[in-house]
Order: sequence, then structure tokens, then C-alpha cells
Amino acid sequence: MHLNIRVAGLRRLEVVNIRNGCRLGRLTCCEIDCDEGRILSLSAGMEGLFGLSGRKEICIPWCKVVRIGQDAILVDCEGEGEAPPEPCIRL
Repeated sequence: MHLNIRVAGLRRLEVVNIRNGCRLGRLTCCEIDCDEGRILSLSAGMEGLFGLSGRKEICIPWCKVVRIGQDAILVDCEGEGEAPPEPCIRL
């Protein structure tokens, strides 16, 4: 099955860790190497309780992305729903 998704459509997708089913949040950003023409990593973020606790954002290396589907992006990350402990820096 062939799936076409626009960049704007990617932002609505939920990121889910296949190791434990934990929802990591929605896609917020992706890092692209323009010289090589490839995606380096994705960022997922989740609002705190009622949006009051701040925003938690994690970086997921592209090699950890298993599948991008119509409803979700599946990733394979170790730990308790956490990606590698790299803070995402938004410019």
C-alpha cells in the first residue's frame, strides 16, 4: 500500500513507542540534512496536564522510526516511553 502524506498532515500524527505502547506526543518538528537530502530526527511533544505543566519534548533519531502510517508514527525506543535523553533545541 502506498501512502502519501503532506508535511502539514504529519503534525497531526501521534508518535507511539512500539516497545510499550506509550504515546510520546504529536510530531512537532523534524531535523533534515539538506546537503544529503535525508531526515536526521523527529521531535515529539506532549502538553502537561491541561497544558499547565509545561511542554515535554523529545528527539527521536530517524533510525528509530519503524513506520509512518495514516494515524500514527511508530518508533522503537528503549526505556519508559522515552527516546534517547537528547533535549530538543528549537530555533
